Amino acid sequence: MHKMIKSTKLIPEFIQALQQEIDALKKGKGGNIVKVFNGRLLRETSGLFVYLFHLENFLTAIDDTPAEIEVNGTRCPCQIISVQGMEVQIALERSFGQYIAEAKIQTNLWFLLEMLRKKYEESLANAGTKFKMSDTLFSGVATDINTDHVEPEYTLIPSPPNPSQKAAILASFKKSLAITWGPPGTGKTKTIAKVVEAHLNAGRRILLVSHANTAVDEALEDIAQQLKSTPFYQEGKLIRLGVPHKTTLEKEYPLVILDNIAAKLGESLALEKGKLLEERNQIDRFLQSFEEIISVKSRLDKAIQDRDAYKELLIEIPERVSAAKNDLQQDENRRRVNREKLIKANNAGIIKRLFTGLDPVKIQKEIDRLSVAIDSKKRTIAELEQKFKEAQSVFEQKQRDARLLSDSFTKLLAKFDLSSEKLKTEKEAREKRRDTINSRISEIDKALEEIQKQVLAEAKLVATTLTKTFTSKQFPDQPFDVLIVDESSMAPLPHLYWATSKATLSVNIVGDFKQLPPICVSEDAMAQKWLGRSIFNVLGINTVKEARDDNRVSLLDTQYRMAPEIAGVPNRFFYEGLLSDAPSTKELILNDTLSDENSLVVVDTSTINPWCSRLSIGGRFNIYSALVSASVARKLFEENSVDRIGIVTPYRAQARLIDKIARDWGIRDGMRINTVHSFQGGEEPVIVLDCVEGPGVSKWSMLDDQRPDSDAPLLLNVALTRAKYKVFLIAHKKYIYSSLKKDSIIIRVIDYFLEQGIEISSEMLVDNYLANDFEKYASAALGVASRVDIDGTALFTEKNFWPAFISDIQSAKESLVIMSPFASLGRAGRMMEFFRVMLGNGIKIRVYTRPPGQQSGTLSEHAEQVIAQLEAIGAKVVQRKSMHQKVAIIDDRIAWEGSLNILSHRDTHEQMRRFEGENAVKEIIRNLELDQDEVVGNVIKKLCPRCLEKGLEREMVIKKGRYGTFLGCSSFPECRYTENLSRRGRA
Repeated sequence: MHKMIKSTKLIPEFIQALQQEIDALKKGKGGNIVKVFNGRLLRETSGLFVYLFHLENFLTAIDDTPAEIEVNGTRCPCQIISVQGMEVQIALERSFGQYIAEAKIQTNLWFLLEMLRKKYEESLANAGTKFKMSDTLFSGVATDINTDHVEPEYTLIPSPPNPSQKAAILASFKKSLAITWGPPGTGKTKTIAKVVEAHLNAGRRILLVSHANTAVDEALEDIAQQLKSTPFYQEGKLIRLGVPHKTTLEKEYPLVILDNIAAKLGESLALEKGKLLEERNQIDRFLQSFEEIISVKSRLDKAIQDRDAYKELLIEIPERVSAAKNDLQQDENRRRVNREKLIKANNAGIIKRLFTGLDPVKIQKEIDRLSVAIDSKKRTIAELEQKFKEAQSVFEQKQRDARLLSDSFTKLLAKFDLSSEKLKTEKEAREKRRDTINSRISEIDKALEEIQKQVLAEAKLVATTLTKTFTSKQFPDQPFDVLIVDESSMAPLPHLYWATSKATLSVNIVGDFKQLPPICVSEDAMAQKWLGRSIFNVLGINTVKEARDDNRVSLLDTQYRMAPEIAGVPNRFFYEGLLSDAPSTKELILNDTLSDENSLVVVDTSTINPWCSRLSIGGRFNIYSALVSASVARKLFEENSVDRIGIVTPYRAQARLIDKIARDWGIRDGMRINTVHSFQGGEEPVIVLDCVEGPGVSKWSMLDDQRPDSDAPLLLNVALTRAKYKVFLIAHKKYIYSSLKKDSIIIRVIDYFLEQGIEISSEMLVDNYLANDFEKYASAALGVASRVDIDGTALFTEKNFWPAFISDIQSAKESLVIMSPFASLGRAGRMMEFFRVMLGNGIKIRVYTRPPGQQSGTLSEHAEQVIAQLEAIGAKVVQRKSMHQKVAIIDDRIAWEGSLNILSHRDTHEQMRRFEGENAVKEIIRNLELDQDEVVGNVIKKLCPRCLEKGLEREMVIKKGRYGTFLGCSSFPECRYTENLSRRGRA
């Protein structure tokens, strides 16, 4: 007996959970701006223009999320149709042509959650009646609805159901709650198609929902195929609400598209609208051309204005020159007269000067004043004459410009049969006509909307996303008899509860509790309870045993998707042997030179021992592993073994890196690259599963099922069951086997691969780290520019140190020396791949660090691993006791010195100073004794023999005493053993 859950209790909890998730998103990355590129127009549907873009970074958005796109500075509302890996399908409200080179999408991740929360708040008053069916579902109550004992009727041809599918159809037809447990490849959508037909034949109205547009389209495509010859399809009773993801659905089954049915019913209106749209397009094209004419006219007017201004200047300047010359002549004449007076004054006596008024001093002053005035006027005249020449040159250019623009303007007028006088009136007339057209189109749209409402009201099946059930204004008010939920493990519970309120008779939950649940960002308890679990958790179906013992559950037990060897993995580890293989799966064989006909292939990277790295914010990545994964795909493409390949990985950073490599290699179009979570529901002929894990990071792993609340079994189940012919498992076997427990699910899966398939070495694909632009991808993965301009000596903080430092080591030609007292896996792991490339290019690397015993806490264990890996790749490591210097030296000419530990830095407030110059750097090397091997404090590769006798492995250290340097046990004063450095005998 199931205890009935009441909406009055659930809805407040949903509201709280939704608010907690909204708050968590707002604190994190609630507002997402993502750059997209290479957009191409796929189709026009429902007045929207659907484009497919490549993403620069992962976009987290629920299907049918409203967003905004910016193209060349123009913003336009849009809708996210689907996100698959590094591709996104977007529906725009206007067209930007066949191709969009680049754009930006802005999404609000909490918008839909906010909308649903408000919907629930508005529904609290009548929750008891509105959510009656929802309460029944969440209570897990299943009753018999087939009181007349009518048998379900459905078409058997061309593919009759197998016994387990038949049982699932019967359960859905007879019970108020039927759970169809459909492991991967067991024919869920084909079973849904027959379930739908059975309900339709019984006169029941159906709502089909899923969390994703792709799942809705897949199911509806099978339904339309099943019912194509029936009145249900022919009369437009099977409706797809929303914008489809699949282009084939629209092409092959046009009568499921709401617009098409409305257009068929309102044929005359649709015809009129088509003609008006064409006329409006012509007007828009004319007005666009008109803008070009106006632009040319504006430039012509400006050119004429400028030309005339310079023409006036050519008249004005000579007049000013003539006036200036007249003034100059007068001043010269006055100066000449004054000079004559001065001669007379100088020759006259004092008495004569007195009577004639000839004062030599005054006359000289007037001569000097006139001389200054004359020089000034001469300069003015020269400047005016130069200005005249310049103005004449500019005038001639402006005259040429005006002539050319006048010709262009005349040609444009002739092209559109216009005159200059009619420009304004023609523009106004066309704009007025466009307004009239828009008004009439609006009227037609309203009429068609009414037709669409009628179509939806009379529809026998409406297929849509869970989101549309609470966001679409077109969603019908009329209740449905039956709700069918596909891919139900990923359905967020508040969304599902809302959708269930639309049904009155029964609910059919279709899915697999062995698949991944919804993703919840908030760590709050209520959010985790209602947004981090699936309906299977609510119904108490978490294990195979619970499912087998539950009479509400119908298992689809025959898989049709995978080669038997692949299906054997989930059947053994996840489904406890309940699944069988359809005979047709024996034909799923693919031959290639890497693995022959083997379906299970382990590609082991252990011989290279690649290190895993972690972004400062974000997931893990492994560059070598990414290159191997992409190389598998390239190899199969080159052989034409297959035309589609999926690459799946637990970590976003790795998927993004593989995507960049695939684009560079020109193989991206044939691939689907995604995280496991986002790959759920998809399938490909070949799957490459990149485990990513390796030394260099903490021993935490998404693939470790031994940690609390691990999703590792679900991750592996989803990843491995996407393949039809082959699975290539890319793994650092040695690291995984040494890091995880022997009974870990990933180790048991690898062992099974080795039993049933083959193992190949990654060196068959990528033999060394110098291949395939490794350094380029290391920079790309770490988000570091390939080169940074650095101006000599400068002070850097942790915020700008790394790009500059990595740029320096990328330019190294001979050597790199690093002094880092402490070494952590995280930071050293991120640098290790650069070191490997440098060593491969012949650059010598020497690292100074404290012995592990002198590094506190977890750093001690980290230091041991870092030192071992550095030595394994060919770097020289010098352990120096009690060292404190933080230094790096490149090619004996660049030095970095400061307070930042290069091999253990963790975003603290530190500084590093950069020095450049051979003399200064050589002095630093001498002062730090980096040019000597036997330096006090250095640990040497020799164990203390006295400690060895006691079974203790303790290294010797170079020390300094009264008589010079000697070797002493590193455990002094516990052990006082010493040796003479020169003779290596007992001191």
